Amino acid sequence: MESILEPAETRYLWVYYIFQLVASAGHLFLALLTIFSRQIAGNGVMLNFYGIFSVTLFFDAILLYTGHIYHKTDSIPSSIRIINASIRWVDNAFMSFITQLHTVMSASEFYNLKAEKPNGQEYNFDTLKDKVVLVVNTASKCGFTPQYTGLEELHQKYKDRGLVVLGFPCNQFGGQEPGTDDDIDNFCKINHGVSFQLFKKSDVNGDKTNEVFKYLKDKKSQLGLTRIKWNFEKFLVDKQGNVVNRYSSMAKPSDIGNDMVKVLVTGASGLLGRAILDNFSNDGSIQVTGLAYSRSSDKLIKCDLNDEKAIEGVIREQQPDVLIHCAAERRPDVAQNDPAATEKLNVDVSGNLSRLMKNIGGSIIYISTDYVFDGTKPPYTTTDTPNPLNLYGKTKLAGEKAVTQNNDKSVILRVPVLYGRVENTKESAVTILIDAVKEGKAKKMEHYANRFPTNVDNVAIALNALTKNIQKVPQIVHYSSREAYTKYEMACTFAEILGLPSDHLIADTEEPTGDAAVSRPKDCQLSRDSFDKLNLNVDDNLSFKEFFIKFLN
Repeated sequence: MESILEPAETRYLWVYYIFQLVASAGHLFLALLTIFSRQIAGNGVMLNFYGIFSVTLFFDAILLYTGHIYHKTDSIPSSIRIINASIRWVDNAFMSFITQLHTVMSASEFYNLKAEKPNGQEYNFDTLKDKVVLVVNTASKCGFTPQYTGLEELHQKYKDRGLVVLGFPCNQFGGQEPGTDDDIDNFCKINHGVSFQLFKKSDVNGDKTNEVFKYLKDKKSQLGLTRIKWNFEKFLVDKQGNVVNRYSSMAKPSDIGNDMVKVLVTGASGLLGRAILDNFSNDGSIQVTGLAYSRSSDKLIKCDLNDEKAIEGVIREQQPDVLIHCAAERRPDVAQNDPAATEKLNVDVSGNLSRLMKNIGGSIIYISTDYVFDGTKPPYTTTDTPNPLNLYGKTKLAGEKAVTQNNDKSVILRVPVLYGRVENTKESAVTILIDAVKEGKAKKMEHYANRFPTNVDNVAIALNALTKNIQKVPQIVHYSSREAYTKYEMACTFAEILGLPSDHLIADTEEPTGDAAVSRPKDCQLSRDSFDKLNLNVDDNLSFKEFFIKFLN
C-alpha cells in the first residue's frame, strides 16, 4: 500500500519513534537505578537519577511539541496515533509502577529496624505497620526535658488514632542523660507520667549510632546535614513507613500535634471528595474518613446527611478536628428544577454540620462556589459583595451564612468549576465536553463566558495545607486556577490532545438569551490573593493541558 505521508513526514516519524525508544530506554535505566540505588550508594557512587528522568521527559516533550508545530496532526494515520498512545501508556504505567515499588521498598526498610528495650528485650518495628510513629532522642537534665510532658500528652491524645511515640535516651549532648536505664525510667514516670516506650540509652551520632537513628538521619537530613544537633530532635514516620518530617529541638510536641489532624469529609465518593481522600490518606499526619450517601468501604461511612440523628452519631463517634463539607447539589439546572431539595442540602445540612462541629470544638471547611458572584466585575476578592444570579449560587451563599453563624471556627473555600480523574465524563461540567468532541457531530459550543477550570488534585493539595494551618486561615478564602477557557476552547484542547478534528465544533460567541442568560455569569474569576498571602508553599502548578495529556492518553 502506498504511503499517504510525505517523505518529510515519514522521516519525522522515524526520528520520532527512535527517540521514543531512547526515552523509554532512559526510563528503564532510571527504574533499574532506582531499585538498586542502595547498592550504588553503598559503593560510594552517587547518581542523580531524577536528573536522568528529567532529561528523558525533556526529549519526550521536545518531540511531542515539535510534531505539533511542524506537522498537521490530522495527516498522521489513526493507527500510528493508537500505537503512539499505547507506547506512552505502557511507558507511563511502567514508570508509575516502578515509582510505587521504590516507595514500598524504601518504606519497608523502616519495618525491618530493631531497638533494645531497657530490660534487654528486642523491639521489632514490624509491629508499627499502619501506625504513625514519632521518634525522639531524649535526656533527663536538659532545658528541653519538660517536653517529656508534652510528648506524653501527645501520646495519650492520639494513641487511639494510631500514633506511637518512641523515646531514645542519649547522653551525647552535654552529658545531660548520665543515669542508668532504671534511673531514666523512674525519673520519666514520676516527674512526667511517661507511659510511651523508652529504649535503652544509646548513641544517635558517631560510630556507635543505633540503627534507628542511622536510618532516620539518612532519610531526613536538615540543610543537607544528617547529624543530630541536640536533645529532643524528632522524626515523624507515616503509616506507610516513610519519614515525612524532622523537627528541631525547639519544636514543641503541641506544634507537632497540629500536624496530627483527624478529618471527616462529606461527599467523599464524589470527584473532589475522592481527591481529598487520596491526598490525605498518603499524608501520615492526617487521619481521614469519608462520608458517602450510598457507598461504604474501609475509608467510607455510608450516611444520609439529611438524617440529623445519623450524622450527629457519626460526628460524635469520629470526633474529627476538621470537617470538610464537599457534599452539595452543584448542578444549576437540577437545582432550579428542585429548589426544596437543593435548599435542604446546600443550606440546612450545612448549618447543621457546622453546629455539630461546634459542639465538639471542631472546625468546618465549607466548599462554596464562584457562582455567588454575578460575573460583571472580575477578579473577585473575598471582600467583594456576592450577588448570585441563579438558585444554585443563592443556596450556596445561604449555606455560607448558615455555616459561619453556627460555628466561629469555620472557613469558606470558594472554588470554580472542577475537573479531575472522573469515573465517567458526566461527572464534571468540564469532562462532559469530551463526549461532544468524540461524537464528531456539528455542535454549537459556548464561546462567550470565561471559566477557570481547576484540578481537584490541586484543590486537595490546597485543602491539606489549609487543614494543617486552620488556626491562621481567614474565614473566607478563594482558590482557583489562573487559566481562562471558554467551553469552546476546552473542547478544542481535548480535540488536539486526542488527535481528533474540531471543525464540527461551532464557536458560539453570542450572549445566551432567555433563562440561560441569567443562570450563568460571564466571568467569575476569583482572585487568589487570600490564599497566596497565607504562604503555604503548595505545589499546585499542574496545568489544564498537562493534566489532560496524561489523563486522555
